[in-house]
Amino acid sequence: MSESERTLVRQGPKQGRRPSVAEMRARIGVLETELAAAHEREATTAEVLRERTRELEESFEYQTATSDVLTVISRSAFALQAVLDTLVEAGQRLCDSDTAALSIREGDVFRYVATRSLDPAYVAS
Repeated sequence: MSESERTLVRQGPKQGRRPSVAEMRARIGVLETELAAAHEREATTAEVLRERTRELEESFEYQTATSDVLTVISRSAFALQAVLDTLVEAGQRLCDSDTAALSIREGDVFRYVATRSLDPAYVAS
């Protein structure tokens, strides 16, 4: 569509005369193009919204886990096991894992100090 046709479409028919079929088709073409652009902007906006929502949910999970750990630390008279258990639980939840464990190195071996959903026979070995 030429620039003069676009101008005619934007301005509409002159006062007192009916638009020609060509003018109406041109106007329909412009409206279809604008509608397609609006649909594309809407789809892009929806995708951005989904991504932001996912990011906010993930951020909320991290903040909740941090809050849980800090709450246990502040309430315990330094009951280390409660803190370690809460850390393992938060880690399992954040990683969406079936199991979790925290171990320390003692010489050449590692000893579990907190576990979650691990088979006790496995932990004892």
